[in-house]
Amino acid sequence: MARRGGNLVMSNLPLAGYRVVDFGWVWAGTLLGSILGSYGAEVIKMESRRRIDGLRLGKVFKLGDELEKNPYFLNLNRNKLSTRINMAHEEGARLIRELVKKSDIVIENFTPGTLKKRGLDYESLAEVKPDIIMLSLSPMGQQGPLANLVTYAPVISALSGIDSMVGYPGENPIGFKHAYADVVASMSGLFSILAAVRHHAQTGQGQYIDLSQGEAVMPFMGEAFLASEMNNNVMGPQGNTSRTMAPHGVYPCIGDDKWVSIAVKTEEEWCSFCGVLGDPEWTKEDKFCTTAQRIAHVVELDEHVAAWTKNHDKYEITELLQKAGVAAAPMLDSSEILSDPHLKEREVFVDGEHPVVDKTVLYNWPWKMNGVDSRMQRAPLFGEHSEYVFSEILGFSQEEIENLKEQEVIY
Repeated sequence: MARRGGNLVMSNLPLAGYRVVDFGWVWAGTLLGSILGSYGAEVIKMESRRRIDGLRLGKVFKLGDELEKNPYFLNLNRNKLSTRINMAHEEGARLIRELVKKSDIVIENFTPGTLKKRGLDYESLAEVKPDIIMLSLSPMGQQGPLANLVTYAPVISALSGIDSMVGYPGENPIGFKHAYADVVASMSGLFSILAAVRHHAQTGQGQYIDLSQGEAVMPFMGEAFLASEMNNNVMGPQGNTSRTMAPHGVYPCIGDDKWVSIAVKTEEEWCSFCGVLGDPEWTKEDKFCTTAQRIAHVVELDEHVAAWTKNHDKYEITELLQKAGVAAAPMLDSSEILSDPHLKEREVFVDGEHPVVDKTVLYNWPWKMNGVDSRMQRAPLFGEHSEYVFSEILGFSQEEIENLKEQEVIY
């Protein structure tokens, strides 16, 4: 593909040359566009004063500079351009179709039917750009009895069934308390788009991807589905227990509400674990001699492990066990995450510059690929790149742009 114009393009990135029209809203679609942008795609976020992205608002609900300060927005909208356009206006919808003509990918996670009302659904866009790749990332898909359901990630987790497995054994489910479904759906959407891009490169064909966020979560529940179908066994909350590992849990340490996670998988690891503890007599009992026996007596096992961990610092335990080849890691609260030595060494967080908030902390991508570059550029200001989009991409004169502003088509 020919290299696009614009100040965010870097030709050495794998997706350089691809342009994305990003209707991503709040979290799921927004994260997806940010990842595409980090690998070189020119991602144009479609924004409007009529309905401001909830991530810009947060708890602020003010215009002006306040729209630029939400840390969620700053993290999830990196590597993008921003333009303001009134897609509810007939002329605004026409301009978007003109932009799609000059683009390669469209992302949206609106309620099904929202774009169709404005002539911006896949069928309409394919008329002006036959090889367009479009992804719709809705809660439960574009069709079916739950298609029009308006939800956020916690509801999707509940509908998928995965919430029923989160909690303490024998108690009511607690469920996820964060946007787990949004993140999982974004990753599924990312791989779907990359597959479509590869297909396009080989055939010249575009395609429409209808991705249900609920269905994207379900593959992580394979064991539960099989248990239900084959054994008529409904799996409830599992706690921190494992069907294949013991010890496997989170254990108290020295300090107020300090914890360490430990997972022992093999018999060799169990021997190493016992050695770190000094081979106490209880580790030699028959009830702990095999993984199966330890799982069968996991409550008593956890009591023994906790009796040891509570007398040690979580970082001390982590170092001792990791050196012995046993998986262990400190549990971190929000005040510890940025200062954790391991996370700092892995560059999990990086400092970002921004004209309104000066400096902010951004999370890094959790993967590094040999020979594949990525970038980390700040989130755009509200409508910051409208001039570029309408003058350089669409070719409007300044007089035409001013006329569109007067009609409140772009603002």
